[in-house]
Amino acid sequence: MSPEMRGRFLRTLRNVLVIAFAILMPGAALMAVVVWLIYKGIRKLLEKDRPKDGAPGSSGRVSWDPDITGGGYRADRTSWDPEEQENRKKSGGILEGIFVIVGTAAGLVVIKLAILGLMVIVIFFGLFTACADHPFHHSRREVVNYLKEEYPGEKIAIARKSYMETDEDGGETDTALWDCWFEDLPDAVFHAISYPHNGGPIPVWGYGLTDDAPKQVRNYYIEEYLDGGGTLDRWTWEYGFRTEFSSMEDMTEAVRELEAFFGWYQPQPHAEETSIQCVMNGTAYPTNVLRDRMGF
Repeated sequence: MSPEMRGRFLRTLRNVLVIAFAILMPGAALMAVVVWLIYKGIRKLLEKDRPKDGAPGSSGRVSWDPDITGGGYRADRTSWDPEEQENRKKSGGILEGIFVIVGTAAGLVVIKLAILGLMVIVIFFGLFTACADHPFHHSRREVVNYLKEEYPGEKIAIARKSYMETDEDGGETDTALWDCWFEDLPDAVFHAISYPHNGGPIPVWGYGLTDDAPKQVRNYYIEEYLDGGGTLDRWTWEYGFRTEFSSMEDMTEAVRELEAFFGWYQPQPHAEETSIQCVMNGTAYPTNVLRDRMGF
């Protein structure tokens, strides 16, 4: 092997070893560079007061200067020295190795920091989404599957597109609604509701899915019952049936009204259980007797 080829081989081997060292131990590689730079800085300081080549008392070679009349030698110019050129090449190789170590180590540190940042984002996102059933509004297909599970065997029509719920001021909320209805009861429109979780004391992110079929179907039948001449003067029904009374006579009349309604309501298609609340002088009154009596 010629000296030139051997030199190339050694330089390649050195670069490979440097890269491998920087990849396996980037921290140690950076520390090695810092130590080497400190060492070189100390050497520079120690050599600062040494005489330069060509100065009186130095061992540098002097060159012949033809510009001087009559010829002669000048002591302020040094001649070309092959050993000096070789030393410069070695210095260049060392600097190249340093740049490779520093660049590789710095790149690996940046990559590690980026991976760590992504891991933190993924963990943070997972902690929030793990507390919710769904991170976005539900799709129509999910609504179809939900209603099939909630009302097995029922034929339900669902609007093609959803719309956003509006508040009392007319502004849109973050709740999506789908108009739905039982095919054998098309006038009693209810809603599938994709609503945001409020999280309570623990912040969560996501959306739940529910429907208001029991309430809307009940209200539809209440309107039909009242239009047909029935009466529920002693009851309100915003959420469930609620009445307030101060005497047993009032309570007896309220029960008669509710019994008459439930006698008409129970045979209707899709009639479901509804809540009943009785309040006597500001105190809740047990309603289990009413439920047992009306079979609801």
